[in-house]
Amino acid sequence: MVGRKLPIVVALIVAVLAPAPAMAVDTTWHTAACYAGAIDSVEVTGEGQPFLRISGHLDCRTADKSARFGYARYDNPDVWGTMHPTDLRRYRNMAPTTFSEGRHVEDGVLDFSICVVTDYDVQVDCVLVFRADQDSPLEVTMSAVKELEYSKPVRIVGDRRPACGGCW
Repeated sequence: MVGRKLPIVVALIVAVLAPAPAMAVDTTWHTAACYAGAIDSVEVTGEGQPFLRISGHLDCRTADKSARFGYARYDNPDVWGTMHPTDLRRYRNMAPTTFSEGRHVEDGVLDFSICVVTDYDVQVDCVLVFRADQDSPLEVTMSAVKELEYSKPVRIVGDRRPACGGCW
């Protein structure tokens, strides 16, 4: 009798102690209806690899603790903007929601846009980031969303660019 129960007990122990299967990153974005706000200032600092800080506000609040806004990068006017789950930030429960985010900017020739986004297809405000060549200074200019050719929806992607993992 003991001989028959032993395989069942061993199977139960193995099932309980076996590692759980890997779970995919939750890329669900809980959005809030927020259409007003602005990037109030941009600051470029740093010798060598520049550091770009974007600061501003959203004229919104939400009691939904899961709602987020984020920062999307648009590398080409013909493709979707990209955002990573780590680019999402919480709204305040009282308006305005202020933000200030700083990151390095990769080396080389650059021509992209960074937008503060509140939904997959809502860009509240944007800046254009440009560098003609490696020896040129980084240029960052404000851009009204209406004038922006980078107005495609946003996709949430899992991985950062390997060359500059923490960059814009």
